[in-house]
Amino acid sequence: MYSIEPYRDEYKNVWDDFVSSAKNATFMFYRDYMEYHRERFEDFSLLIRNEKGRLAALLPANREGDTLACHRGLSYCGFLTGFSMVSEQYLHIFEESMLYLKKAGFRQLFYKTIPHIYHQIPSEEDLYALFLAEARLVRRDLFSTIRQHEHIHYQKMRLHGIKKARQAGLEVRLTDDYQGFWLLLCEVLQNCHGVMPVHSREEMEYLHRLFPKNIKLYCCYENGEMLGGAVIYESKQVAHCQYQAACARGKACGALDLIYQYLLEEAYRDMAFFDFGNSNEEQGRKLNVGLCRQKEGFGARAITHQYYELDLADFAEGRITGAFI
Repeated sequence: MYSIEPYRDEYKNVWDDFVSSAKNATFMFYRDYMEYHRERFEDFSLLIRNEKGRLAALLPANREGDTLACHRGLSYCGFLTGFSMVSEQYLHIFEESMLYLKKAGFRQLFYKTIPHIYHQIPSEEDLYALFLAEARLVRRDLFSTIRQHEHIHYQKMRLHGIKKARQAGLEVRLTDDYQGFWLLLCEVLQNCHGVMPVHSREEMEYLHRLFPKNIKLYCCYENGEMLGGAVIYESKQVAHCQYQAACARGKACGALDLIYQYLLEEAYRDMAFFDFGNSNEEQGRKLNVGLCRQKEGFGARAITHQYYELDLADFAEGRITGAFI
């Protein structure tokens, strides 16, 4: 019923046009975002067309030996589909895609889902397909998220931080000073966790130039000195905090508390969701309680993000569609 082929550069416009109208896609699925670090991944994204030759689905992915991974360069991933996609059609697409991958020599699929807050309409057909395929749940992250029109009151500690910041005369504003923020961010991450940001400053500046409406930096200042900041990824209905950090002075006087109040009550008060991201380490097995407590202090509550593995060696026709009655 469907034809499947790997992505090629000449399909860029076709790919991007489909992403722009998909029911579960964000700007990160545009090829310009996916390919800013293309040298790190062997792309093996798939285009799935129906019997009329029209695109029915996309799968952003990369090859890792005999494993096909939902693209490792993206925070979340999975099959992208249009608003007209229905369950029966999706399950056919999933089964035929797995058979295609098996024939192409892949022995395993690593699949990471797209959290439901990023769906413009319900789009969890993949979870049912993975269940029918007997895929293994191998990781689950906890995201702290706020549904903006059902906002829970801030906890006293967060209110105290906001009050301190205001008494100190701090101010929050939108800025393009990625260089200044990256110096602060790298210092904080190195000193506190012994790690560096996933993105380099040059990469983030490049992505911001490509997607200025989607990638924004808000920083907190005291007399012109940057004390903290947050990089926000905007999609159609979610404002996601990609990076956040504050220096010692900023932590002492509530810089991040003031930033989050500004984001929640000013910049993104009309957004459907504000997502602080996960507070996990060790592939979801550990929870950073302090970090999670800070996010939930602003009224965030938990959603989860799932990762699966599926063995393809014994995947056979009918594994999915055999469940139809």
